[in-house]
Amino acid sequence: MSDLRTVILKWKKYTCYEDVRSDNEAWSEDKDTNSQGKGIYLMADSKGTPLYIGMAYGKWGFADRYNATGFLDAAIRSAGNLIFFAKVDSKSLCKDIETQLLWEEKPKYNKRIPTSQRNITIKHEGQVPNLGAKT
Repeated sequence: MSDLRTVILKWKKYTCYEDVRSDNEAWSEDKDTNSQGKGIYLMADSKGTPLYIGMAYGKWGFADRYNATGFLDAAIRSAGNLIFFAKVDSKSLCKDIETQLLWEEKPKYNKRIPTSQRNITIKHEGQVPNLGAKT
């Protein structure tokens, strides 16, 4: 039997992309490694049900991925959709969490869903998305 490690994700909810990108607390640098913040983001419908799950390394990595901020914010706001973000300590842990969440949630707009899960248990705190719900 494998030992499962437990990870705590502290989610924060946003109503637009620009709010996520400009949240300095979410993207604060790690003082020990001097690296930019990393995290998991989840785009959700108005009820918080996951539509897309991804990971980002630093706010400019997130910004580069979604560089059409006005377009994205218009789409999110007009649909009443939400963005959730949880800071993560390391890139490797970020990848494991993303893989586990994708395996558990199977969001509608993620094209590649992993065929197996990671050996982690995720506990959710804060403004938690509506996990386990299907669209």
